[in-house]
Amino acid sequence: MAQIYRRFLHWAKGVFHSGTDQNENTIEGEIHWSRAIRHYMIRLWRLALNESGDKPDSLKQLLDDGPLALSITPPDIAVIRGRLDAILFSRLSAAIKEEINALKHTSLGDAPGAGNTLYLDCLLKVSTPHSIKGEHFIPEHDVDNILWYGDRDKLDTNLVITRKEIPLDSQDRSPLPSMILIHRTREFVGRKSEIFGICTDSYQWNFMHINKKRQVSRLSLYWLHDQHQIEKLVRHIIRQAAILHRKAVGS
Repeated sequence: MAQIYRRFLHWAKGVFHSGTDQNENTIEGEIHWSRAIRHYMIRLWRLALNESGDKPDSLKQLLDDGPLALSITPPDIAVIRGRLDAILFSRLSAAIKEEINALKHTSLGDAPGAGNTLYLDCLLKVSTPHSIKGEHFIPEHDVDNILWYGDRDKLDTNLVITRKEIPLDSQDRSPLPSMILIHRTREFVGRKSEIFGICTDSYQWNFMHINKKRQVSRLSLYWLHDQHQIEKLVRHIIRQAAILHRKAVGS
């Protein structure tokens, strides 16, 4: 299995880094994703950050109360999960409410699946069958959360999340293998799509994106300095999922 996974990483290196020597030996960790990050990423995040909206007072209060209740000084491992859940759930619930209200006033309100809105799945293995030179294999990768907007069997998702319970490095791109698996599998059936990834300890936030042209982008932000930007990016991704859900219901 390890040899097969190395072959998959070797293939991925070729996909995202045209011009690399395909005869090179590739092992996990040798894919230098940063070489693929250029002007596209700058445009992507500027677009997301232009969204309006402020953090709800209830969320701010919850984030402030966690360290106070535990008598700790941020950043601290003890509040990581609670902080991340608070941010994700507040944004997700707001998007779901908006989606339900929007569908009520359209012909899609009575469509099959209209009531099945976005939901966040936990502790999953992303595994999809692939074939390289006639050899079949199923690479898999652990993820902590996946945001579904439609059929799981069709991989209707635009976000995978990896949580870290230790201080996170700004170069950590743990979600990328899962993102590649999902992106590539959907391409095999003719579905060009985008997917986002987040790797976070709730203080350091590493955002990743693969667009329809297989271009990889990333952005690293720190909560204490970039809180408003992080909020807007999370909201942007979840709102995009809501739009995709509406399209899936109407198809």
